Amino acid sequence: MRLQTISDNPSGFTSKNISEIIELVERAGIIKTVVELRPIGNIKG
Repeated sequence: MRLQTISDNPSGFTSKNISEIIELVERAGIIKTVVELRPIGNIKG
């Protein structure tokens, strides 16, 4: 079995759905979600 590295995935971490990861870690009992923040804009400079 070969472990997948970041370089194996061309999109890197951006392809991961953070909501699914948070839900999984919360169900495992590692964290407790207390608030969810959502961006309302983006500033490019």
